[in-house]
Amino acid sequence: MIKFSGLDFVKIDKSNLKSLARKIAAVKGYRIKKIHYNFVDNAKIMKINKEFLNHDEPTDIITFDYTDKKIVSAEVFISREELCANAAKNAQMPENEVVRLVSHAILHCLGYKDKTKEQKQTMREKENEYINLFHVKHTLDV
Repeated sequence: MIKFSGLDFVKIDKSNLKSLARKIAAVKGYRIKKIHYNFVDNAKIMKINKEFLNHDEPTDIITFDYTDKKIVSAEVFISREELCANAAKNAQMPENEVVRLVSHAILHCLGYKDKTKEQKQTMREKENEYINLFHVKHTLDV
């Protein structure tokens, strides 16, 4: 089961997004049992960030990964404000940033990390690959 809550601020095909999530997991031999994506405001993500990670600042995504034996289970919180700010900063459509963050959460569940420069680069390359796979317009027309 893949569920999206609060994803009404962008126009995106949720069934295609679910299919992409399943494909990402399947590539590494995983399957998704349950993943719930919660698109929330900065106040909510800051509260979660402080309570669970002891960080007193907003962030774009927090993934609680309960994956076990290649069965993906996770609760994901994504800040709508940070998502839109990152999209603007990187000249991306907000829909692309949704795909990036949905992919990012699953990649964490599959064991990908993003602590070092090299890990961040690998993660970004994978995210970009999945944005292209999703066939969402990649950059803004300037």
